[in-house]
Amino acid sequence: MSAMHDDTAILLSLSTGRYFSLEAHDRRMWQLLSSGLDEGAVAHTLATGINAPERVDEILSDVRELCDQMANRHLLAPSTGQEGSELWRDTVATRLFQSVAFPARSPRARVPSKARCFASVALIHAGVRLFGLPGVLSWLDSKGSSGCVGVLPHPWLSQMLRNVYTALAFYPFNVACLETSLAILALLRRAGARGQLRLGVDIHPFAAHAWVEYEGSPLNETAETTRRYRLFPALLANSQ
Repeated sequence: MSAMHDDTAILLSLSTGRYFSLEAHDRRMWQLLSSGLDEGAVAHTLATGINAPERVDEILSDVRELCDQMANRHLLAPSTGQEGSELWRDTVATRLFQSVAFPARSPRARVPSKARCFASVALIHAGVRLFGLPGVLSWLDSKGSSGCVGVLPHPWLSQMLRNVYTALAFYPFNVACLETSLAILALLRRAGARGQLRLGVDIHPFAAHAWVEYEGSPLNETAETTRRYRLFPALLANSQ
């Protein structure tokens, strides 16, 4: 995933949770690679752009070096063997979560209790550490929102958030904004509602943040705070 901040590209590896920045020449190479061009096409495009076709081989070497660095940082598509390993991990994560998680309900169901919110936080907290963000997202995506019969009312959402933060106060471990947001998404999915996970970054000074967006508005953060961050593409935005 990537986001632009002024002239800097900020890259996020979902598998490691680490951020990286690219500037100037490297940023342009990354943009071309992200558009679907192969290494050779990127080198020719860059050489043509600076009117120096004789430098194609030199630029191609730079492109390949960048690709190697990005692959080592899990920012490019992995090899076939790694893909199979990640698919196995996501499948196991989904099945394990489904075996212990709660069934989907309609928005007319009761607001999740403090105990339910505590369980959601614990499940997500453990899941992120066992399977990483991709595994948890795979599970959330598999839950869908087929039971949704309308927009959740504001009092329902407000009480759910109060119960989540009460549960966090009693939870014995530190929980980051990402895990809190994933727990809220899980509770929304249980109610049959759709939300989006939003990730943002600021580099002056560097800071990263996560929150849930519901019906076009931030749910567990203020709109003023979210405007500080440059956004990555929404996650789970197209789940049905």
